[in-house]
This record gives sequence, structure tokens and C-alpha cells, in this order.
Amino acid sequence: MAAVSRQDVDEWVKVVGHMRYNAFNFDGADELAAQRSIAEVDLLDECGCLTTPPAVREMFVQLMEVGYLMALRDVRDGEFDGELAKWRPDVCR
Repeated sequence: MAAVSRQDVDEWVKVVGHMRYNAFNFDGADELAAQRSIAEVDLLDECGCLTTPPAVREMFVQLMEVGYLMALRDVRDGEFDGELAKWRPDVCR
């Protein structure tokens, strides 16, 4: 694996920041929901990433938020309506 420079990391962080900005353009309330959800589950600590550099850590957090937002959009668009009865039979009577 090739060495990664600080400049490489900075570029990746910038790209992820643009992705996050575009994803958060959906709805301001969604941004808060994503941030709250990611903050409640500190997956990085659970995976042993305690010594990850701050810029890389922030990039991971932003990527998780983007994933959350994209999943939320898919749910709202009805992508999983066929699965709802299986997941939540109490709601689909």
C-alpha cells in the first residue's frame, strides 16, 4: 500500500465535506437526525479507532452521516415499502 500524505487526507476530507453538504441539502431536520444518530453510537471507538487522526475521524463521521441521510431518503421515497410489513408487523395490520 502506498504511503498516504497529509495532503491526500486533506483532499479526501474536502471531498467528503462536499458529499455531506449535498446530502444535507435534503432537509435541515434530517441533518440534526443524522448527527444525533451518529453521535449516539460511537462506532469508531467501538472499532478501536481511538488513535485515528482528528481529520480522518471527522471524515469517517461525515461519511456515516451521508450514509444515514441517503438511507433516510430511500425510506421516504418508498424504496423499502415492500419490506415494512416484515420489519414492523405491528405497524402494518
